[in-house]
Amino acid sequence: MKRSIILVVIMGCLLAVVCLADQMGIVGEIFAGRSGVTRGFLSLHNGAGSTTPAYIKMESANGTYQYLFSDNDGRMRIHTAVPVADANGTLLEFAIADVNSITADLNTLAGSDYYIFNSSGAALDPNLADGTLTGEIVVLSCKVAGNNIDVSVENHVTSNPEVIRLDTAKEWVKLLWDGTDWVEIDGNGQTYP
Repeated sequence: MKRSIILVVIMGCLLAVVCLADQMGIVGEIFAGRSGVTRGFLSLHNGAGSTTPAYIKMESANGTYQYLFSDNDGRMRIHTAVPVADANGTLLEFAIADVNSITADLNTLAGSDYYIFNSSGAALDPNLADGTLTGEIVVLSCKVAGNNIDVSVENHVTSNPEVIRLDTAKEWVKLLWDGTDWVEIDGNGQTYP
């Protein structure tokens, strides 16, 4: 009986600490999920109406703040104040490397870039090398098609290698390096021959 009462008192104290931390703001790291057991996630919701997107507030070393948010088209933006409109801030974009003359077996693509292919002159057969940093993103896009663009992904989550084909204008695929493999996170029209 005494153990039950002590356990109830301890649980009540823990609940009070959690509620107090919630009211005061949590200091330090926030953990979600449990390694190897449950996947953690953070869910941020917009406020009322279409002018109050959810955002992440980040402080720089010099004390200035940046606010990261997603606009209504799903694009990431960064702003110097709390966003109050869909077009606030600067659109975050990839540096673009316009790749028009890749030849088979001679070109290895690096991660963290945006590749735009033009296969009107010949079929293209580049290789995507392993990423160097977990979280790297690469986007492969077909601007002009005339022949197949077969990108060989050396380490892909589904097979090694995986071939991704872009053979029609405006097809694209976005891949994320998870530290071991490239993982497809978005795309339009790509196939796997």
